[in-house]
Amino acid sequence: MPQKNCVILIHGLHQTAWIMRPLAKRLQATGFDTHQFGYRSMRDGIKTNSARLNSWLENHHHPDQPIDLVGHSLGGLIIRDFVTTYPQWQIGRCVTLGTPHVGSVCADYIWRLTPAVVGRSYIDALDGTVAPLRSILPLG
Repeated sequence: MPQKNCVILIHGLHQTAWIMRPLAKRLQATGFDTHQFGYRSMRDGIKTNSARLNSWLENHHHPDQPIDLVGHSLGGLIIRDFVTTYPQWQIGRCVTLGTPHVGSVCADYIWRLTPAVVGRSYIDALDGTVAPLRSILPLG
């Protein structure tokens, strides 16, 4: 039986890696190796969080082995930035869950009233200006 890709699970704004635990458990039960990637959604911008994902992979994953990426909300935008900024990784599948790919009206409104609520994740991400996915990479 062929080896399944490692699945990196990336949470959304105001969440922690543990929110992805139920999904990780379901994937593990079907034979996937998973990692719940945690990042600081308020304190750091998308570029910093994308760089941290790359750094984690450099230290824990062999670049010849494909990875699958699953992101919830802001996590999906981190995926978009990551695959554009770090094209050396072999990406199997990308799946985003509730990701505001064209920006978020709610985040725009909150940003104008109290920017601290969305933190640094607004710029180049929730504002709708995140990098587009490579055309050869399928997105689910």
